[in-house]
Amino acid sequence: SNKTLFVVSLLVPTILGIVLNSMSPDLQTRATLVLTPMMYIPFVVLFVYAWADGHLDHTDVNVLLDAPKVASIPWSVFIATCVWCSGGCDRCGNVAGEIIGGRRTYILGLTIALVLGVINYVLPVLMCYLVEPHYKNWGTGFFARVGDHVSAGMGQMMIVTTMFACVVQYTAAIFPLARLLWAAAVVPDPERQVLPRFIGFSYRVGPGGSVLIPMGGTLLASLACFALAFSSYELLVESFCVVRIFNLFLQYGALIALRITEPNTPRPFAIPGGLWAIGAMLTPFLAVVVLMLATASTLSLLIGFGLQPLFVVV
Repeated sequence: SNKTLFVVSLLVPTILGIVLNSMSPDLQTRATLVLTPMMYIPFVVLFVYAWADGHLDHTDVNVLLDAPKVASIPWSVFIATCVWCSGGCDRCGNVAGEIIGGRRTYILGLTIALVLGVINYVLPVLMCYLVEPHYKNWGTGFFARVGDHVSAGMGQMMIVTTMFACVVQYTAAIFPLARLLWAAAVVPDPERQVLPRFIGFSYRVGPGGSVLIPMGGTLLASLACFALAFSSYELLVESFCVVRIFNLFLQYGALIALRITEPNTPRPFAIPGGLWAIGAMLTPFLAVVVLMLATASTLSLLIGFGLQPLFVVV
């Protein structure tokens, strides 16, 4: 049944993610390198199969001009999805401390990462667009439905591909989160401990036990993700975006305050033009934030803002 298939499609990435995160980081990296091509090969196969079978004969580029009415666009979901998908760009900044070679090397690496990120999103969507170009036929489960449009076997292949993609993304996301949960449970100072001690269950692998595996944090994060997957997509992305907006307000507000109180502090990067330029850059983003919050569901706003005290405590 559809419910059974849904649960299985959640269990498989969850279990594989737990297994991968129970290994050393080197083994995780190698496993990810093996899984990554499996995410893209089916889209190429889909395109070739559809082209050979004549499914591309009626592809019309003009369909792209058939856009929905502005008033009918669910802006909160659209904006939240864009924020969700661009979250990896923030992670590119995390490699700044690991770069050897100075500013030029970091900017080059960041540029390459952004280009690869764009390809990562464009390639699958482009291949599926060529098979089913009209946006009215897109939606949840789009890749699988495009595969079914070609053949039953291609539809099943797209489901498997989606599961592999979930495993890769899930593994990368759980890796740092599990360590944060572990650290919150094993902190020596009882006043700063925010999670029970059993969450800090861990073991070591590698030569001389050099690599820590926070198994308690991995299991907790995995169970939380599994439970959240039963919520609607709209509720998840909107709530996430509300949390993200509040987080960025604190982050950017602190940076601007530092720019005002300590204008002469040396910085590796500085926005030219001073506070006026900063204000000009932030104004469009503030407009998008207002639009998102104004069109989001009440439940998403309650969840997003309701989680803030938890993050402040952590």
